[in-house]
Amino acid sequence: MKCSISWMKDHAPLSFLFGSILSFIVFPAHLHAQGMRMEKGETATCIIKTGKVESRSTTGKTYQVEPNVIGLFKQVSNIIPSEQASIEIIYPSAKAGEKVVVIVLDGGKLDNGKGVKEIFLNSLRKCSFNFQVGKDVGIYRLLLRKGNDAKIVQLWVGAELATVRN
Repeated sequence: MKCSISWMKDHAPLSFLFGSILSFIVFPAHLHAQGMRMEKGETATCIIKTGKVESRSTTGKTYQVEPNVIGLFKQVSNIIPSEQASIEIIYPSAKAGEKVVVIVLDGGKLDNGKGVKEIFLNSLRKCSFNFQVGKDVGIYRLLLRKGNDAKIVQLWVGAELATVRN
């Protein structure tokens, strides 16, 4: 079968799914080739707050996620297009002052308006930043690099996809 533009238009969800699967297979291997470990590495916790945050209350949701064995934090779904999320990373075994580099992988922007930001762990071994997802439905990933340790925060804009069961 030829892969043409019309086929891709008619099968856009399949093209997207194939691309997503391929990126999860290739991306960790690409990081490893650059000397970065995509493994559990350091212990970390990610707290993601979505929705409007007012002075005394939050009208959104809060998620606390842990990374899997290859450093991927559990995906958070049902994010609204162009929504801003507050993200806090906790490295309990780290030292205050250590640098964490945050890199936007799939669009959206950090609170500095850019795709890369350096932040430093405070005395509680935490760092936080805001991230605004894009207007399109799909995955928005953030790479967190602390030394040789790499972790990925995953936000899904749109409704959670149904899981295929055998």
